[in-house]
Amino acid sequence: ATQLAAERRSEKELALIKRRLDAVQDAIDRGEPGVEEDVAFHRAIIESTGNPYFRDLSEFLDRKVRSFIRTARQNSARFSGLAQMVQNEHVEIYKAIAAGDGPAARAGAEVHVNNAADRLRLYVSGAES
Repeated sequence: ATQLAAERRSEKELALIKRRLDAVQDAIDRGEPGVEEDVAFHRAIIESTGNPYFRDLSEFLDRKVRSFIRTARQNSARFSGLAQMVQNEHVEIYKAIAAGDGPAARAGAEVHVNNAADRLRLYVSGAES
């Protein structure tokens, strides 16, 4: 989806993605989990693909994983700097989308997903301690 967003997004859609990215940063700066802001950032990217299948899949996943995202974002607060690390991944994805660089956007998303899996392992190991 990030690759398609980079290739298809309009300037208006890019501006919305940037506003959503900034909202996540604002939440982090306030010391809040930023769950809704995070979901809105990802949703803005999905919408900019122009692909209704991505939108439908995203809506389905939002309903299924929103509680997981909420827990993960809240747990990020326990680990100093982790929320900002996640946001830095978002920034790299945004930069690639803004540049219209589909392969870089896709690569950034892959890094983000892989790091999310690593963070999940960190949360789980922290919960078991």
